[in-house]
Amino acid sequence: VEEAAGAAATTEAAPAWLATELTDACSGEPFALADFAGKTLYIETMATWCPNCHGQLSRLTEAAATLPEEQRAEIVFVVLSTEGELPREALAEYAETNAFPFIFAVMPADMLRAMADDFGQEIAVPPSMPYLVIAPDGAVGDLHTGGSSVEELQALFAGAQPAAS
Repeated sequence: VEEAAGAAATTEAAPAWLATELTDACSGEPFALADFAGKTLYIETMATWCPNCHGQLSRLTEAAATLPEEQRAEIVFVVLSTEGELPREALAEYAETNAFPFIFAVMPADMLRAMADDFGQEIAVPPSMPYLVIAPDGAVGDLHTGGSSVEELQALFAGAQPAAS
């Protein structure tokens, strides 16, 4: 797994894109990434037309399924489509047809621009399979690109712990 140069540095102020209102493609419910504070947040950008993305999401599904229930409860998986004009229903159909058990949403253009400002244009290039992890304390990790094996993803999630109270 490669790390992209120019990843966002953790600062005291949370990035504004965390508060962007999104719509869960499958349920139609509104949410923001900031709603998951206190949990480990795995964010992956993708496109429905991208075979690399499909492969990565398949491996992510397999890795997530192997997590113990108590650990799985501490991780929120959010998949963000970079296809700004994609209807929510089409993304929901993609998630359901492929049995991907994650939260899917279409990224608004302003959110994609803000994330690109923080992480570089690689966040907007689905075939590079970009993902990042936000820790329960809100620390934003580096952007990673390149396909990850099931074992690499399992190792990534092995350290997911509940937020300190």
